[in-house]
Amino acid sequence: TMSFMYANHILAMWANGMTGSSNNDWAYMGFHAVFVGVGGLLWFVLFQVALQFTTRVSTVLHLAAIRSVIRAPIDKFFDRHPTGRIMNRMSFDLTSIDIFLFIAYAGVVGCIWNITIPIGYVHFMMPWWFTLMLIP
Repeated sequence: TMSFMYANHILAMWANGMTGSSNNDWAYMGFHAVFVGVGGLLWFVLFQVALQFTTRVSTVLHLAAIRSVIRAPIDKFFDRHPTGRIMNRMSFDLTSIDIFLFIAYAGVVGCIWNITIPIGYVHFMMPWWFTLMLIP
């Protein structure tokens, strides 16, 4: 997010600089490409971290579900429910948990980043007294 904001800032500086004198366009395009590339790389890293986190959580949940089904009493549970129904229900429930867990994790991290990064960017670009005025 921050690198995309810097990329937009570079584009704005480039557009403002074009009205005055002739600037080196390749420098602006290079900076823009670097910031977009860094942003894409950071999104890839965030995706991998979310994937690793949800994989670990899913493994723990799957093992707990399997342990609880295996430890269920035979006369009250397995006699009343066929094996196919148990497997179908477990696979559907665990797949739903896997999908929604990843979406929820990515949403929470995305919200945190989309709130904190622009606020940090504003305070980085503004004078120091602006930040002091906002302290309650």
